[in-house]
Amino acid sequence: MGNNIILKAVNITKIFPGVTALNNVNFDIREGEIHSLVGENGSGKSTLIKIISGVYQPTSGEIYISGQKVDHLNPIKAKELGISVVHQELSLINTQSVVESFYYPQITLSNGFLNWKKMKRDISQFLKDLNIEINIEEKVGRLPIGKKQLLEIARAVYYNSKVILLDEPTSSLSENEIWKLFEIISKLKTKQVSIVYISHKINEVLEISDRITVLKDGRITNQMKKEEASVEKIISSMVGKTLNFKYSNPEELQKIKNSRPHFKDKKILLKFENISNKKDLKNISLEVRKGEIHGFFGVIGSGRTETIKSVLGINDLKSGKIIFEDKEVRFRSPYSALKNGIAYATENRREEGLIFTFDFKSNISLVKFNKEDRKFIDFNLEKSLANEAIKKFEIKIPSVSSGVRELSGGNQQKVVISKYFLSHPKLLILDEPTKGIDVGAKEEIYRFIFDLANSGITVILISSELPEIMMLCDRVTIFKSGKTISTFNLNEVTEEDILKSATA
Repeated sequence: MGNNIILKAVNITKIFPGVTALNNVNFDIREGEIHSLVGENGSGKSTLIKIISGVYQPTSGEIYISGQKVDHLNPIKAKELGISVVHQELSLINTQSVVESFYYPQITLSNGFLNWKKMKRDISQFLKDLNIEINIEEKVGRLPIGKKQLLEIARAVYYNSKVILLDEPTSSLSENEIWKLFEIISKLKTKQVSIVYISHKINEVLEISDRITVLKDGRITNQMKKEEASVEKIISSMVGKTLNFKYSNPEELQKIKNSRPHFKDKKILLKFENISNKKDLKNISLEVRKGEIHGFFGVIGSGRTETIKSVLGINDLKSGKIIFEDKEVRFRSPYSALKNGIAYATENRREEGLIFTFDFKSNISLVKFNKEDRKFIDFNLEKSLANEAIKKFEIKIPSVSSGVRELSGGNQQKVVISKYFLSHPKLLILDEPTKGIDVGAKEEIYRFIFDLANSGITVILISSELPEIMMLCDRVTIFKSGKTISTFNLNEVTEEDILKSATA
């Protein structure tokens, strides 16, 4: 790592109507450095990244790239100056092939035409050099989400970026893919490429960083070298105090679980009997008890979400029975499932969980109003529901008429969960509810999940984070290759037992 400062943000302030998102922030990155940016949702990380990449103009302050002051920076100008961003929500086009996604005419035109042979040869060798195994002829839409993430990062490298901003790059990656990403980042570092690494995963930050900057409420609370940092130091800088994570403490959690009244009757609410579909499910059988928090665990593609989509009528069933409240059911759509008391909070909150053209109160009321088949909007009830959601779920938003697009990831997730809670379901299915949110927001989501269960709602929790499953759930069903392997009472097994079952 050199001492040359490649990018510098000086005294950056950004004010939105009613909100100071950044307040006099100073941030720089050196040539060949991995500089991590951490903070709770709403701390200002995304706003700072959008200013550095030209999406937002600062209210005041200056940006320098390679020592030169840059005025009126925009995304095109930033890219020309060597600044690339890999967002958590990917920008790939699903209908393109992998090689087409690298389209860059200036280097592939031959006599006025695209030289596909050269492109394929170059891209194939380029991916090989990065040790990324992807079929360049494959359509992007057919790639697993982890491969898409690596492809997006590879594209930023391919364009000879000086600085690459990685926003939650491991949120959809398996453990093997995370290590692959770290290898790529290490290679880039040797080539003097600078990385701004934005993550909520503090252990990753400690593993990969040269320096760490912590933001809270739009201000920098700490900047430290890797050797000065620790988990405790980062968390206390993020939240402004030393937290007692009640809902992440195993002893406290066990007390909460034992005190829950609704899980003690053992009555079966939902039952699958040998359900299969034409593609990826084979004789799935399991039982979900009334009032429990039931975990679905397995690697990506193991059949967890596919099973739920079959229940909801999104995927067709070939055979088997679904029994809900002692009656055999076949729902034709998530809407018909909702009418019968089953709500599903999707993994993809931005594309499927929220409507960005609607304001906050409309997003909150939509599910309840649909469930009740209301033909007219009750505006007083809509406002009342929105205020109830803000109070119960501690959603940080200027007003009930504000949009949801610019909310932090944690607050967006609270909106998704709250709108289903307010529809009063009997069963709430949460698919990766803490994906891409910070440690403080996770703690809040954990509390909400226990509150849901305590109110009598049965919860199915689909999560790729085994510690989360262990902390929150009463029982867990293990999925592998479209089958259910086993169901465990979590008082009787260890993480090692579950991992063995999921990977053996």
